[in-house]
Amino acid sequence: MNTRYCQIFFISFVFALLMGGGFYGFGADFYAVYYKPNLAWGNFQDQLGYMLSTLTVYKTHLAVYLASFLLSLSTGLLLFKTTYRYFYGKYCWLFFLLYLMLIHTWPIFMSTSNGMRQGFSMSFLFLALYFLLSKKYFWYLVSIGLVITTHKSGLLFALLLVGVNIYNNQIQKWFSSLSTQRNLLIISGFLLAIILYILIPIVFNNHIPSRIIYGDYRYPFLVINSVYIVLYVKYLYVKHDQIDTFLLISSFAFPVFLFYGFNWEYERFNMTLLILYMISFSKIFVDRDKKIVLLLAITLLLIMTGFSGMYASFK
Repeated sequence: MNTRYCQIFFISFVFALLMGGGFYGFGADFYAVYYKPNLAWGNFQDQLGYMLSTLTVYKTHLAVYLASFLLSLSTGLLLFKTTYRYFYGKYCWLFFLLYLMLIHTWPIFMSTSNGMRQGFSMSFLFLALYFLLSKKYFWYLVSIGLVITTHKSGLLFALLLVGVNIYNNQIQKWFSSLSTQRNLLIISGFLLAIILYILIPIVFNNHIPSRIIYGDYRYPFLVINSVYIVLYVKYLYVKHDQIDTFLLISSFAFPVFLFYGFNWEYERFNMTLLILYMISFSKIFVDRDKKIVLLLAITLLLIMTGFSGMYASFK
């Protein structure tokens, strides 16, 4: 096991060198916003994100290196924690292939060489889930604090994750039947969606519908949200963990934002979830010995990355 952790660390280190060295190119936000070491934007909710995203030492911009390393490392650790037992033995190579494919997809590229604040927030969210699954609650709480202070969306993700933790560790124990637990989660998802539908226009009463940036991925994300709910009901509830619960509740909640014109925000929310969706999907397909389906799903995400333009700057 220690060997696998070292391998994940090494892959993350190499990926950070490639990304930070410009092998994959840089996004528009990097030059327009983050390539300024003395930038003083943001408030408490995302000030740390700006500080990390503009980190410069001796005129060397370290933020891309750090964001790439943390996001690759946290993805690898979470993937290892949740799925490696399915790849043990002769399928070990498939685990690392899956890992390498995941860190070369749109959510990772977009959040390391362009939207770095979101990249840091994603990293800390993934680490929070990893520490939660590992029952290391002190580091889980530290990670939650970092999620909140690196990106404005972090507060919503943190609240959802805390609620999921309470459910999995407390409320779930009241019901021994798996079907009852599943139905309770589905009802909770619907109730949260209704609550958000009521609260959003009150909290954001002057919101102007946000524009679509680059490609329009709202409808593909809606399909993914819906497919996940179906797969959860059919397969995942039998042995769900905190990631599955988190994704199910998010799949109910986030589409509500589209009703009020939070188009760009909805896409950003789901960009964070995409890696988690792939990790959760992998448990279904590898456990049911349908590894080829898993590879096809990741391949589709790679194709989606290509259409998004993330590979256009390859040198």
